[in-house]
Amino acid sequence: MSATAAPEFVQRLNVFEEVEERGGLTFECQVRAFPRPIVKWFKDDVEIPSLSSEGRVTAEELPTDTGCSLLRLSIRDAHKDDEGAYRCKAENEEGVAATTGYLSVTGKMSGNLLLVPCIPFRVCAGPV
Repeated sequence: MSATAAPEFVQRLNVFEEVEERGGLTFECQVRAFPRPIVKWFKDDVEIPSLSSEGRVTAEELPTDTGCSLLRLSIRDAHKDDEGAYRCKAENEEGVAATTGYLSVTGKMSGNLLLVPCIPFRVCAGPV
């Protein structure tokens, strides 16, 4: 790619991902841009700080044969508070692009007990 180009996601994040509590998953997308964009990840519109190749939440950027960058955000040992909207934003001097996916963390089997979120309800007295 010789001319400059604003970031464009050629593969967007999946709109919805689901993982069991204590499990792991990877968000993945591909972006094309020149010059190479600065990539940032957000959860619920708050930038995820200090992503590294170590730790429970990691990010990586890999070149592809097609001239794109493969972007990954991996979450290990998922907790309920990991649930939310995740956004990958790519920006260079030519423009900005973003893609968003939602993560749902479900209950996990613990022995014979299934842990699931409770839904509050109201019981009213009256004729049946």
